[in-house]
Amino acid sequence: MTITKKQVETAVVEGLSLDQARLNGLDLSEAKLKKADLRFADLGEAYMVHANLGKATLFFAGLREAQLHGADLRGANLGGADWDASTIWPDGIGPLAAPKRNSRRPKRTSRRAR
Repeated sequence: MTITKKQVETAVVEGLSLDQARLNGLDLSEAKLKKADLRFADLGEAYMVHANLGKATLFFAGLREAQLHGADLRGANLGGADWDASTIWPDGIGPLAAPKRNSRRPKRTSRRAR
């Protein structure tokens, strides 16, 4: 099933969570996603030019190769977002303002029974 920009906007307006949604490669240009819950969403290769993502929760969202130029990210939570060198940021926002998630898994320590 193909998801459309209109369906995504409607979900946000209705207050539905898009937590963990697979939106990779979707054209979300000029989408109205203010205050959207996009935690852990896959937005890789998404085209979000001039999208309104103000106060959106993009905590641990996948943003590899996403195009965000002209997007409104004021107040958005980008903590742990996974981006790469191909991610295109709006002016004034960029890799230093969006801390990259550590893609390495934490080492597990083994516990010995005593």
